[in-house]
Amino acid sequence: MLLMVEPHIGISEKGGWGYILRPEQPNWQLLLRSPDGHHQAAEEKCKASDYGEDYQGSKILELATQHRKVIMSARNPILELTRITSLEAERQIKEHVLDVSLDHIKYIVVITGVLINTDYQYSDYQSIDHLMVYDVIKKEFVEDLRNP
Repeated sequence: MLLMVEPHIGISEKGGWGYILRPEQPNWQLLLRSPDGHHQAAEEKCKASDYGEDYQGSKILELATQHRKVIMSARNPILELTRITSLEAERQIKEHVLDVSLDHIKYIVVITGVLINTDYQYSDYQSIDHLMVYDVIKKEFVEDLRNP
């Protein structure tokens, strides 16, 4: 089984980190948006100490609130929030992969990092930080390769 745990962030040629140009937007209008809006909304609400109502957004906001000082003092808050989200997602998946007991699966390969969405005319990218192999029978990680 392959498990990819990757929060995502956008980067736009004109808007920078946290934005992408969506294909349905005409070039002359150049509307830039975050891929899912959650990271950017959490950053904005972190500044205002406001809370979101959807599950994913509220979880990211909760995480952003816990790390507010670090995020707001970072050179680029949206990148820092994405980094923190990725680390927390990895922590949670490592915690819960121990619960798996599937008879037909011997290994679970866990890849963590960040999916980088770009403007529609460009390719998207993956930044892989960590690759782990979990042995379901032994209930332990047998490989652990971290990108330095």
